[in-house]
Amino acid sequence: MIFERLTSVYFTVQNTRETAFAIRKLPLTKAKRYLEDVLAHKQAIPFRRFCRGVGRTAQAKNRHSNGQGRWPVKSAKFILDLLKNAESNAEVCLLFLIFFIW
Repeated sequence: MIFERLTSVYFTVQNTRETAFAIRKLPLTKAKRYLEDVLAHKQAIPFRRFCRGVGRTAQAKNRHSNGQGRWPVKSAKFILDLLKNAESNAEVCLLFLIFFIW
Protein backbone atom coordinates (compact mmCIF):
# COMPACT_ATOMS: atom_id res chain seq x y z
CA MET A 1 0.00 0.00 0.00
CA ILE A 2 1.42 3.36 -1.04
CA PHE A 3 0.57 6.53 0.82
CA GLU A 4 1.57 9.85 -0.64
CA ARG A 5 0.95 13.23 0.92
CA LEU A 6 -0.32 15.86 -1.49
CA THR A 7 0.23 19.55 -1.04
CA SER A 8 -0.79 22.22 -3.52
CA VAL A 9 -1.60 19.72 -6.26
CA TYR A 10 -4.79 20.23 -8.23
CA PHE A 11 -6.43 17.41 -10.12
CA THR A 12 -9.86 15.84 -10.09
CA VAL A 13 -10.45 12.82 -7.91
CA GLN A 14 -12.74 11.27 -10.51
CA ASN A 15 -10.14 11.33 -13.27
CA THR A 16 -7.47 10.01 -10.93
CA ARG A 17 -9.73 7.18 -9.80
CA GLU A 18 -10.43 6.13 -13.37
CA THR A 19 -6.73 6.35 -14.26
CA ALA A 20 -5.75 4.24 -11.27
CA PHE A 21 -8.37 1.61 -12.10
CA ALA A 22 -7.12 1.50 -15.70
CA ILE A 23 -3.59 0.50 -14.64
CA ARG A 24 -4.73 -1.77 -11.85
CA LYS A 25 -3.18 -5.28 -11.96
CA LEU A 26 -0.76 -4.29 -14.73
CA PRO A 27 2.98 -4.89 -14.39
CA LEU A 28 5.04 -1.79 -13.72
CA THR A 29 6.55 -1.54 -17.21
CA LYS A 30 3.18 -1.94 -18.94
CA ALA A 31 1.55 0.58 -16.60
CA LYS A 32 4.26 3.16 -17.28
CA ARG A 33 4.04 2.59 -21.04
CA TYR A 34 0.24 2.86 -20.92
CA LEU A 35 0.37 6.18 -19.02
CA GLU A 36 2.97 7.55 -21.44
CA ASP A 37 0.64 6.59 -24.30
CA VAL A 38 -2.20 8.41 -22.53
CA LEU A 39 -0.04 11.54 -22.30
CA ALA A 40 0.69 11.24 -26.03
CA HIS A 41 -3.03 10.62 -26.78
CA LYS A 42 -2.30 7.21 -28.28
CA GLN A 43 -4.53 5.34 -25.79
CA ALA A 44 -7.52 6.55 -23.81
CA ILE A 45 -8.51 5.89 -20.21
CA PRO A 46 -11.92 4.18 -20.13
CA PHE A 47 -14.36 5.88 -17.78
CA ARG A 48 -16.57 3.40 -15.96
CA ARG A 49 -18.09 5.01 -12.88
CA PHE A 50 -17.76 8.74 -13.53
CA CYS A 51 -18.84 8.57 -17.16
CA ARG A 52 -21.67 11.08 -17.26
CA GLY A 53 -20.99 13.53 -20.06
CA VAL A 54 -17.89 11.72 -21.26
CA GLY A 55 -17.72 11.30 -25.01
CA ARG A 56 -17.12 8.05 -26.81
CA THR A 57 -13.85 7.21 -28.46
CA ALA A 58 -12.62 4.21 -30.40
CA GLN A 59 -9.49 4.01 -28.23
CA ALA A 60 -11.57 3.34 -25.12
CA LYS A 61 -13.45 0.48 -26.77
CA ASN A 62 -10.29 -1.61 -26.75
CA ARG A 63 -10.22 -1.65 -22.95
CA HIS A 64 -13.90 -1.40 -21.94
CA SER A 65 -17.18 -2.11 -23.65
CA ASN A 66 -18.97 1.22 -23.21
CA GLY A 67 -16.41 3.12 -25.29
CA GLN A 68 -16.42 6.22 -23.11
CA GLY A 69 -12.96 7.57 -22.44
CA ARG A 70 -10.72 10.57 -21.99
CA TRP A 71 -7.06 11.48 -21.76
CA PRO A 72 -6.64 12.93 -18.23
CA VAL A 73 -3.19 14.51 -18.55
CA LYS A 74 -2.76 15.84 -15.00
CA SER A 75 -3.86 12.59 -13.38
CA ALA A 76 -1.70 10.51 -15.72
CA LYS A 77 1.35 12.67 -14.98
CA PHE A 78 0.73 12.42 -11.23
CA ILE A 79 0.32 8.63 -11.24
CA LEU A 80 3.31 8.20 -13.57
CA ASP A 81 5.48 10.23 -11.18
CA LEU A 82 4.11 8.17 -8.30
CA LEU A 83 5.04 4.92 -10.08
CA LYS A 84 8.54 6.17 -10.89
CA ASN A 85 9.01 7.21 -7.26
CA ALA A 86 7.84 3.82 -5.99
CA GLU A 87 10.17 2.06 -8.45
CA SER A 88 13.20 4.05 -7.31
CA ASN A 89 12.29 3.49 -3.65
CA ALA A 90 12.09 -0.26 -4.28
CA GLU A 91 15.49 -0.24 -6.00
CA VAL A 92 17.09 1.65 -3.12
CA CYS A 93 15.48 -0.68 -0.58
CA LEU A 94 16.72 -3.72 -2.51
CA LEU A 95 20.26 -2.32 -2.69
CA PHE A 96 20.13 -1.56 1.03
CA LEU A 97 19.08 -5.15 1.81
CA ILE A 98 21.73 -6.65 -0.47
CA PHE A 99 24.43 -4.46 1.05
CA PHE A 100 23.62 -5.50 4.62
CA ILE A 101 22.98 -9.19 3.89
CA TRP A 102 26.36 -9.70 2.24
